[in-house]
Amino acid sequence: MTLIACSECGKQVSTLAAFCPSCGAPPRKTAGPAPAPAPAATPNAPAALDEDRLLWSATPSQRENAGTILGCLLIALCGPAAPLALHYLGKSYPYEWVLLIALPALALVLWFISFVRLKQFQYALSTRRLTIKQGLISTSIDDIALWRIKDVDVRQTLWERLGGVGSIVIVSTDAVEPVAVLHGVRDPRGVQRQLRNQIDRCRQTDGVRAIIS
Repeated sequence: MTLIACSECGKQVSTLAAFCPSCGAPPRKTAGPAPAPAPAATPNAPAALDEDRLLWSATPSQRENAGTILGCLLIALCGPAAPLALHYLGKSYPYEWVLLIALPALALVLWFISFVRLKQFQYALSTRRLTIKQGLISTSIDDIALWRIKDVDVRQTLWERLGGVGSIVIVSTDAVEPVAVLHGVRDPRGVQRQLRNQIDRCRQTDGVRAIIS
């Protein structure tokens, strides 16, 4: 049995009583426990993580092979040019036809190697990571968290500048491959700016300070 104060006279009355024995007023009903207040929002709470969505994807441009392609053309032209030059000089060798076949074939092999070297790469930048896929038959995929990236540099040869492409060098704290290179990237300066801006956003969202060492 519990005693409570009467709502009229203030004297103690049992909760089982139908009325107060002092004044005759009905007993006051006690209210249930008040619900706990909702926790106030913390003003400095970190923002929710962004959804991992794709921002940029590309494959290397064959413009990076401009110098190699020019060299292959020169080698291929030397095939028919060498026998013609020997005939012009009045000299003859028993295996002149070998140069006519071998040099263009060598140029074709060199071009094919340079073509496959770039064709095997695929790049993708999302809001959370940079993905580098390598391989045509057997593939390897390297995912680099953006907050781990320490530096982003652009390197361009003469032929790459003329073709509007370049290589982007990624330096990160990745334990397996701390240095990664994106070859044949179109508009490398623009991609570099986009990558750096997204790295800053990712660090702010995760509360990660800039990595120095």
